[in-house]
Amino acid sequence: MTIASYITLLRIILIFPIIYLTFQEIPILNSLSLILFIFAGITDYLDGYIARKTQTETNLGALLDLLADKLLVCL
Repeated sequence: MTIASYITLLRIILIFPIIYLTFQEIPILNSLSLILFIFAGITDYLDGYIARKTQTETNLGALLDLLADKLLVCL
C-alpha cells in the first residue's frame, strides 16, 4: 500500500470518533468533532495530491478514496 492509501484509511478511521463526538451534548466535543471533520476533508485533498505527485495511483487507492468520500458524505 502507498502513503496515499494510508492517508485514505486514516480518513475512514476518523469517521468513528467524529460520529461519537457529534452525539455528545458537550459543546467543546462538538467543536472537536468539527475540527476532525475539517481535518478529514483536508486529507481528502492531500492523498490525491500525493498519489499524483509520486505517480502511485492504484485501483485499491481509488476504491478506498471513493469509499471514504461516501462515508464522510453520509456522516
